[in-house]
Amino acid sequence: MGSDVSESSLNDADQECIGIMEAGGTWGESVTRLFPATTAGGVEKAVAIYLERHLFPGITTASNAKQLETDIAVAMQYLTENAQATVNDI
Repeated sequence: MGSDVSESSLNDADQECIGIMEAGGTWGESVTRLFPATTAGGVEKAVAIYLERHLFPGITTASNAKQLETDIAVAMQYLTENAQATVNDI
């Protein structure tokens, strides 16, 4: 799941959020707190990074699968309708 978001369309919150995800791929309060200020494209890119790193490893245990579900539910609040449909399809 890639994102077609251009670097010029990203704001500071996008850059910070995506930087955190690219650096470690971990999701926590530092990422969630940025979503209200992050563009839909920035959230989509952060979710894409997260899914690429955690989709399969994230579902190997019940607790990791539940955390993945919780994290995606938070992000879904900030995604566009089309991006939400894509995540639901996956």
